[in-house]
Amino acid sequence: MASDKFGSILVTPKCSNNCVFCREAVFTKPEDLTLEDEKKLLKDAEYFIKQGFKRVDISGSEPLKYSKIIEFLTWLSKHFDLITVLDPGNKLSDKEFAKKFVKTGVSGILIPIYGSRAEVHDLVVGNKGAFNQAV
Repeated sequence: MASDKFGSILVTPKCSNNCVFCREAVFTKPEDLTLEDEKKLLKDAEYFIKQGFKRVDISGSEPLKYSKIIEFLTWLSKHFDLITVLDPGNKLSDKEFAKKFVKTGVSGILIPIYGSRAEVHDLVVGNKGAFNQAV
């Protein structure tokens, strides 16, 4: 049954981090989504809606950096019962943005932490201060 499945939508603007495991694949992306990227984003979402999926994951390089992510997530919340965002969490250090994010209807966020100390996490993601932003 479609409601038992979940879809995954990739949102891939340029990431604030420079992780050792995806440097070439992600860090070289444009700052924001192109028109083509946005069309694909909507096409992917519409596919899962038409299939009757009720759960969706939003992931990619740093989805919360997409300039229209608040509007996109708010729209998605009208169509899905469960929305989980996978993001490095850098953007959530902006309190005004974080307040808007909470109001979108997203069910949860997964923030990867690559070490128990700031020095380790920051080294892996190539972004000094990323651990403190995420925490």
